[in-house]
Formats: sequence, C-alpha cells, structure tokens
Amino acid sequence: MLDFNHVLSTPGADVQYFFGGSGSVATLTQWQTWRKPRGVKFIYLIGVGGGASGMASINTGTTSGGGAGGNSGAQTVVMIPAMMIPDTLYINCGAGGFGSTISGALGNGGIQTCVTIEPNPAIPPNMTLLLATGGTLGGTIPTITTGGTAGAAAAVSTIANMPLASRGFFNSFAGQQGSTGGSSTTAGIALTLPTTGLMVTGGTGGGGSNNTTAFAGGSINSVGALGQDFYPVISGGNSAVTSTPATAGSSHIARNFIMNYGGTGGGGATTTAGGVAGAGAQGSPGCGGGGAGGGNTTNTTLKAGDGGVGFVYIISV
Repeated sequence: MLDFNHVLSTPGADVQYFFGGSGSVATLTQWQTWRKPRGVKFIYLIGVGGGASGMASINTGTTSGGGAGGNSGAQTVVMIPAMMIPDTLYINCGAGGFGSTISGALGNGGIQTCVTIEPNPAIPPNMTLLLATGGTLGGTIPTITTGGTAGAAAAVSTIANMPLASRGFFNSFAGQQGSTGGSSTTAGIALTLPTTGLMVTGGTGGGGSNNTTAFAGGSINSVGALGQDFYPVISGGNSAVTSTPATAGSSHIARNFIMNYGGTGGGGATTTAGGVAGAGAQGSPGCGGGGAGGGNTTNTTLKAGDGGVGFVYIISV
C-alpha cells in the first residue's frame, strides 16, 4: 500500500493506493488491509483488474504477423457512506499476465481485483464490496501472413458480483481490447484512447515482417494536438532495417486519475542476420502489454509485454 496524503493536498482526505504483484488470489499472497480513518463520512473506491499480456509473434517462416496487444482490466467504482462498511477492508489486487517467449503463444490473462470484508480466497459475493475483472485472453494467434487478434474485453461487474456495493452507488466499465498485430505487410494497428470513462488502455500489436521489409509496432493515439500535455502519443517500436535490430515498444506511461497507457508493440524483424524483432512493452497498472514484433526463422520471436498489475484507490473524506 502507498499513502498519497503527502502528494494529494485535498484538505481532510485520506488517500491510499494498493497495487498487485506476482501470484494469484488463490495463493493468499496479495491480501492487503485498509482501516477506516477516524471521523470520515464517505468512502470512494476505484479498482482495476490486472491487464493481460501481449501476444508473441510467430517464427515458422520468412514472413510473420505481429502479436496482438493485451486487453486491459475492467474498472469498477464504488461510493458508499462510511457507516455502511466495517472498520477493516481486505484488498487483493490482481497480478498482470506474464508475456510469453514461445512462438505463437497467446500469453496470460490478468487476475481480478477485489475489495472484501474478509480475506476469503473464494471471494463469496456477499462479502464483496468491489470487484473488477482481469484482462482476458482469447482471440487468434498470428500466422505467417496475418497478425494476432485480441479476445473479448474484460467484462463489467454487476451487483450480483458485489452485493455490498448496493449500500452506496457503483459503476463498472468493461476493459479495452488490445489492438491487432500487423500483417506480414503492415505495421501494428494503432489504438484509440477509450471514451467510456475507463482510465486504462489495452496494449498495441507488434509490427509485421516479410523477407524484404519489416514494420513498426502500433502506437497509442492522442486526443488531438491541444490534448498532448495530458494524453501524449505513444509510439510503437521501430522496425528492423537490414541488420539493424528493431526496437521494443514503449512502457510505463501513466497519468494518475487521467489515463494509464498500455505497452506498445515491438517492431518487426528482417531476415538479415542481426535484424531481430522488438519485444512488446509492459503495460502500466491495469493495462495490457504490447505484442511482440513479427519474427522469422532467422531472427526469432522476443518476449511479449507483461500486463500491468491491478490496483485500488481508496479515498476517505
């Protein structure tokens, strides 16, 4: 847990930040404790599940599609009177999915994030105040001509998943899908920032590769020239050029309470010795990892980007 009271200067507010690590809910290694500050009247919680990893590319020929970007976690917000909850809450922030190095591997999904009144690994709904699902897998792996695609977005949570939220107000937002990897003749697909209220993004796909030319990883777009101070453009990895290796995607870009960015995809490889592909980048908290750039039998696939860890803010006033 991190205490943000020295950074966020709202008078009378207690701001605490919890984030995930390795492991899973079932191991009970991630339970953290929040205790209600004295004298507060309302509690605001915002939680995001762990993001899915990006996807590895495929290296079974001289041409290759890039791996897809990973899906972000879903987001849930709860506002509740302090008198409606116990003095102690238990938080389990989901781990992000680990990116694979195996040709054509889907990778790993993110773990759900939850806030409960008892640290029960089964997460019984009637003990749950907040639940945010982790970034999902699925989709299709890349082929020698097409890029990989992401699966369905992380689902919203309903009152059936967290009945204690009915004592206050809540909202839940589906996660964002990662973008598609580039084909053997295209760059990874760019990603547009979500406009649903979601504060995290998926990752972008890796660039494709063929026996003469490689292509860049997908970028994450801004909202326009006037918005770049808050929402910068994040570029994908550069493609390999003859024997010059491709570069990895960009990672760990976060604007707290505005937008956390997923990892971008790596650039594609060439068939020239030394012209290796770029790795996918790790997503910032709650976001998807970037897809690996397209490899080939000369220059094999590098690691796909890890998904970002899940997190919870609890703000008491």
